[in-house]
Amino acid sequence: MYGIEVRNRQKDSFQLYIGVVLQSVLAKYEGIIMIRRVFNELSQFCFTYVDGNEGWFVGDKYTALFKFDISDCSIKKIVKIAEEELIQDRRYWKLVKIHNKIILIPCKHNKIGILNTDNHNFRYIYVNDNFSECTSYIVYNGWIYLIGDSGIFIFDSDLEKVIECIPIPDSVKPLSAVAIFKEGHILVPLAQEAKILDFNISDKSFFVVDLACKIKGFMAGVLEGSDIWLAGCDGDIVRWNYESKKEIIYNKFPNDFKTFDYDIDGNYMGWNKGWGKGICNKYWPDSFVVDDKIWFIPFLSDCLLYIDKRENMIQKYIFEKEEETKESFEAHSFVKFLFIGIYDDRYIKIFSVKRDIIYSIDVKTLEYTEEIFDISEIDTEKMINEFYREVLKKGIFENRNIRIEDVFYLDDIKKMDENSIHSLIGRQIYQQI
Repeated sequence: MYGIEVRNRQKDSFQLYIGVVLQSVLAKYEGIIMIRRVFNELSQFCFTYVDGNEGWFVGDKYTALFKFDISDCSIKKIVKIAEEELIQDRRYWKLVKIHNKIILIPCKHNKIGILNTDNHNFRYIYVNDNFSECTSYIVYNGWIYLIGDSGIFIFDSDLEKVIECIPIPDSVKPLSAVAIFKEGHILVPLAQEAKILDFNISDKSFFVVDLACKIKGFMAGVLEGSDIWLAGCDGDIVRWNYESKKEIIYNKFPNDFKTFDYDIDGNYMGWNKGWGKGICNKYWPDSFVVDDKIWFIPFLSDCLLYIDKRENMIQKYIFEKEEETKESFEAHSFVKFLFIGIYDDRYIKIFSVKRDIIYSIDVKTLEYTEEIFDISEIDTEKMINEFYREVLKKGIFENRNIRIEDVFYLDDIKKMDENSIHSLIGRQIYQQI
């Protein structure tokens, strides 16, 4: 009897220990979840600026500013942008660093934001009564050319003032979100016509280039030597040589290239081969060049596309676990992939909106690894105090672009099958022991 009693006490003690460990595990996950959710709510970005290893981006909501190291995607700093009022809509989308100034490019806002990186002070420069939206920009000789449908606004970063506004002819609107600098010229493709607006910086004149292709407009583009690669609204890609004016159209996509889309009422449409017949899938978020490959990001697909100049054809770059269903797509919104930047002239960093992870593509081997934004160096308590209590309670977690791989929400744990729960708990108990 004594032996049985001892064994029962041991069993009770072990069960109590297991209970304490489980509570610790759940508390640990709850803390991780809270921190990651606050970070993800703040950090959903659209465009990044990278100079060497240092990178910056503006969060999608509440206009928080983030500094990161592109080599390992570690977040080094989170700065709350000082505003007169806290709003959810993003006022700034792109940024550029000039000396010790981070200059915030306004989205639908009439003020330029400037952060002094030495003392973290913010100040704002009023643009112009006619300035309503900036679609793209070019930096040249310390001046920032803010380009919108109403005109080109020249901002002097030393004087910190808008020194001139040059109206854009009404006949060349609307412009795309692409601006390319080439030999003293700013080239801006049109969004709804096969034309390019050529702005001569020296004499401030405009010239409209009519392309021979029948493409309905352009959404992304990149300069590569004398070639300008333009991704069209109807899916086709045009290679236009700035000097010879020669055009080559690329419209033969891989047979297994798939997209999904919305219909005209905004309803989810399933996977189709090639470009479908919806209203959104012909949009290209970005394009970039690395070595001898020109890369393109389709709007809604499970892969990237690239053109290897040696083979001169469109090819797929596939990621695993990026298939979508109607249910999975409802968990996030808008684009599938975002271009972060290129590290060491070799590693392409792509953010997956669905999986909330970063793909690091080695252009030499064309293999990729998975990463996540590392916030271990951030004072998370300060972050939560500054953002969660003051900002997020006004619209907590309304951004649904949150999908954290390998971090289980408590509600999700309840839905897991028994084997998965045991596996999760077993790993954590082993680590605790």
